[in-house]
Amino acid sequence: MNVSCKEQSAQQVCKKENFNDKQVDVIQYAMDHGIEDEHLFLLLNEDMLPEQMKRVLYGLMYGLDPDDVKLYAQTDMSVEAMDQIRFALMKEDERHLIGLLLQKGLDVEQMIQIRKGNRLPYQYVELYAEPFYDVEQMREIRSGFEHGLSFQQVCLYCDARFSSEKMYYIRRGFEYGVDFHTAMEYAQPDLPAESIYHAVQKEKKKILNEKKRSHTMLHGMVM
Repeated sequence: MNVSCKEQSAQQVCKKENFNDKQVDVIQYAMDHGIEDEHLFLLLNEDMLPEQMKRVLYGLMYGLDPDDVKLYAQTDMSVEAMDQIRFALMKEDERHLIGLLLQKGLDVEQMIQIRKGNRLPYQYVELYAEPFYDVEQMREIRSGFEHGLSFQQVCLYCDARFSSEKMYYIRRGFEYGVDFHTAMEYAQPDLPAESIYHAVQKEKKKILNEKKRSHTMLHGMVM
């Protein structure tokens, strides 16, 4: 007759493996807190660090589906990365981003930037959810969408050859009202950031002067 894990101690369950005391403690805690036998296997990996095992346990205790927990129950994933996947799985409005978060090569700060785009259309987040963008570049691309720029406008500067500083200047130019064709003239990866900055400021000044002229003309007509 088979004996369930609940009728055994963690020491008995783990006796054939090389688990250390801290790992055994996590497994015992899981058994004591009602983790089902068929789910306990996610913890029974001697290559998993105790802190990694805890993240798996937290997911199960929260009520995540074991198939979801499997996504981050990986020995080659840092504890911090496991947390980011787990947090996203726990939020209904972030679950659609899991595939992007599971990409190899992302660090935790990059994963956070991806999660912060949870209210944007998926194709917008997908645009910057790439390991080759640093955190600041990701933030500039996300900010463009959040500030109302079009997909075409953001695509003009979502080139990894642009530093985040250059991206910022190009984004601000669009927010000032610079038209797309004008922006194309200075949105060049080989141009120094200072040159892009001055080009944007020049266009900003033109736009402000035009607004002043229009306001003056309108005021004169009213008078």
